[in-house]
Amino acid sequence: MLIQATESILEKQGWQFSVFGDSVLRIDFNGQSTTWVTLVKCIEPYQQLLIYSICPNKVSVDKFQGVQEFLTRANFGLKFGNFEFDYRDGEVRFKTSVQFAGEVDPTAMIEECLSINIITFERYLGGLLRVMFTDISAEEAIAEIESEES
Repeated sequence: MLIQATESILEKQGWQFSVFGDSVLRIDFNGQSTTWVTLVKCIEPYQQLLIYSICPNKVSVDKFQGVQEFLTRANFGLKFGNFEFDYRDGEVRFKTSVQFAGEVDPTAMIEECLSINIITFERYLGGLLRVMFTDISAEEAIAEIESEES
């Protein structure tokens, strides 16, 4: 049910996607800063939807501290979703999720969850990449992002 509803939403938006197995969809987005992959995982038995937008670059060890600070500052105050950092390989991703209860039509909630994920990831991605590849501080990058009107 969730996978079909999500596929329908993506088709309606005109977004190209790939299907992996019976529970994961992959979308490639072309953003302002760069392109990235978004994965939508549908866990049907539990009626859960997980959406991950994944940074296209891994964080080098020498930038771990700055990126950690950036992500902590970005996460503070977010109403929906959160950034995650994998210390093993330097992967950064943004996750939104929703749990459905009962016989509710999931369409509107899936659209909202996907929209929040993409908009938030796009908003912070440029600053994240600057922290990863330049000498800008996490504090400066977040201040620039959060001072912009959204």
